[in-house]
Amino acid sequence: MKSATSPVSRRGFTLIEVMVSTAIMIVIVLAVVTIASDTFKAYDRAVADLTTQSEARGVLDAMEGDFQSAMIRPDGRCWMEVILPGSAKAPSGAITKANIGDIQSVDQPIIMFFASPPDRPRWAPSTTSPRVALKGDVCAIAYRIGQSSPFDAPGDPIQQVYGVYRTIIDPENTFKEAIPLIMTSTAAAPISPWDYWNGTSGTKRSFANFSSYSPTYVPDTRALIDFNQSTT
Repeated sequence: MKSATSPVSRRGFTLIEVMVSTAIMIVIVLAVVTIASDTFKAYDRAVADLTTQSEARGVLDAMEGDFQSAMIRPDGRCWMEVILPGSAKAPSGAITKANIGDIQSVDQPIIMFFASPPDRPRWAPSTTSPRVALKGDVCAIAYRIGQSSPFDAPGDPIQQVYGVYRTIIDPENTFKEAIPLIMTSTAAAPISPWDYWNGTSGTKRSFANFSSYSPTYVPDTRALIDFNQSTT
């Protein structure tokens, strides 16, 4: 006798079930992507803030060391100066010649003074040996917030880095050019550090290493903090 077997019924997903499951999966994927994107943005902001704080600490340490060794003589002459190029109270040269060297001016403040920084240039730049030590320890120092390119002068706007720049003139050139210029200052014809840096009484100084100077005269410029790394 043959036993009759009932056929096994095979039933798949209906179209509505497929659409509902697909919609749920899309919602879950979008939620995961959104959470991951927010997490990465928060991480980037945290890293940028930590980087900025670290660089800011370096700026303050450098400024502290420079100000502690600043040379300010009580002789009535201007040994330290802070100006805002383009402002109404700025020197006349700062209005018409706001671009200093290779740093583009966006009416950014400049502080100029004389000090004996521990990281001052100590050797004359030369390809010959033995090296020649620079005499003296007083250097002309300038801080400026501005835009500059690390590749050329001043570089395309997309290459320019907006940050704090610190420029040091070696002690020998400071003694030969900057200090004698300040010493000629009188009440009738005042001379300030701006006259030295802007070149009112001579050659305009540059704020970058890639300026076209002779091998024996290269200002040392360092970007202490890069504001472009900060994100909002």
